[in-house]
Amino acid sequence: FRFSGLKWRKHLPALYTINGITLIGGVFLFLDIPLLRFAHSTHAAGVYGFAIKMVRIPATLITDFLLVLYPHSVDVFHNRSREHAASMINKSIHLLLFLSIPLCMGLFVIAEPLTSVFLGEAYAKVSFDLRILSLFPLLISIELFFQKQILLANHQERYVLRTLSWIACIFLAGIYFLSRTMADTGASIAMAGAEFLLMFAYGWRVVKSDPQLLQGLTVRIMQLLGSSLLFIPIAYLVRFI
Repeated sequence: FRFSGLKWRKHLPALYTINGITLIGGVFLFLDIPLLRFAHSTHAAGVYGFAIKMVRIPATLITDFLLVLYPHSVDVFHNRSREHAASMINKSIHLLLFLSIPLCMGLFVIAEPLTSVFLGEAYAKVSFDLRILSLFPLLISIELFFQKQILLANHQERYVLRTLSWIACIFLAGIYFLSRTMADTGASIAMAGAEFLLMFAYGWRVVKSDPQLLQGLTVRIMQLLGSSLLFIPIAYLVRFI
């Protein structure tokens, strides 16, 4: 066995791209609280930190199974028919929506009692940030689904890297300038806005490449939103009983 015959150098560009996606993705995960602390105060960073953790924990339960589906997605796109791939994508994203939309609605409706139970009345301000970030599980679930299950499975790593790079720069600038005037609320808006931009950019690319993959998605979203509206009267009824 000799390493000279492996031709490992030809794999370096792809390796750099994949590692770049991982590193830049960490900007949204690790730099938000330190930048908020630098731009405003420790108190604002603490309030925002509680809110973002309360939405990231349930969101992780939804997004983690995407890693399990990724090998199957690659196999379907390259070894099966396009119709089979579209069917698999639609079933998967419908499952994501079924889990994430009620979760977002629940977080929005019970933000105040949830904050009061887990953090106490002294941190009541966290509930306002939690309402802003209540869309986070839905946005990051769809965004990562588009990225891992469709774009990366179809060898569009460079587009993902470019998109992540641009939106990471927008996110860093947004969280810095918004936090200086709006403190933790500005950081929450910047995070939710960045995730929305990523979801929109990835979704636009998916629709442009193959519109059939997301057929019927709008109808499904409206159905789940309509059914999730039942959380509002039930939540307020429980609070006043």
